[in-house]
This record gives sequence, C-alpha cells and structure tokens, in this order.
Amino acid sequence: MRNFVVILGATLLLSTPVAAQNRQRQQQMQGQQLREQVAQRFLNMFVETAGLDQAQKERFAEEMNSSFQWGAQHSAQQRQRWQALEAQMRPGVAADVDSINALMSALTRAKIEEGEHDAAQLASLSEFLSPVQVAQFMIHTERFQRQVESIRGRRGRMQGNGGGF
Repeated sequence: MRNFVVILGATLLLSTPVAAQNRQRQQQMQGQQLREQVAQRFLNMFVETAGLDQAQKERFAEEMNSSFQWGAQHSAQQRQRWQALEAQMRPGVAADVDSINALMSALTRAKIEEGEHDAAQLASLSEFLSPVQVAQFMIHTERFQRQVESIRGRRGRMQGNGGGF
C-alpha cells in the first residue's frame, strides 16, 4: 500500500507540469485561432464597407496578411523585451543597468518601427486604394484598436489589476 501511495504521489507530481504545459499550449492555440477569426472579420468588414473590387480585395488581403505576420512577430518580440525588463526589476535582485538600458532602447526603437510600419502600410495601400478608401481603412483600424483596448481594460478590471499595462 505504501508503495502505491509513493508511486501515485510521484505520478501526480510528474504529471502536473505536463498537464500545465498542455493547458498552456491549448490556450495558445485557441488564442491564435481567435486572433485569426478576429483578423478575418476585420478584413471582411473593411472590404464590405470600402466596396473593394476583386483586384483590390486580392491586393488588400496580401497586404494585410503581410502586416499581420509582421505584427505577430513584432508583438512576440515586444512581450519578450517587457518580460526581460520586468525580470530585471524584481525586488531583492540586483538589476543589470546595461541590460535595462538595452531593453529600454529596444522598446523605444520598436515604437518607432511601429510608426514606420504604419506609414509604409498606408503608402502601400495608397497604390491601389482611393484616398477615401485609405481614410476608411484608417478609421476602421482606429475603431478596432479602441474596441480591443476597451475589452482588455474590462478584462483587466475583472481580473483585479486595474487594466494597466
């Protein structure tokens, strides 16, 4: 009986991290699927609102696919930078000033890159969309971003962190 309890305990201890990793992978996959669905709805709504013809739809889809890929990669890098910066700021742990400066510089450069990416995207869209359609895209994007921020803020308040960064 004692051996059974020891084996059962060891099994539970070893399986808990595996189960947690599986849950985390599943949540990541669900998150990716949700992002893809939201992106597709965003594209469909804009295409309908702007009245794009078939050629414009195809170019717009290509442009947005490229932009979404850039955004996903950029966001992942930013999350890693923020996590690394937060790790440097733990109470009771000596912070590496050089690492902090490098991370803050990288975070600042990334903000500049975001602006440059947006400007390049608008220039690219201007090659095949009318000025009115580009303006519609800007408005549509801004509204979408506000909705996302609002949802994140509500979720943050519900989780008790005040919806901060």
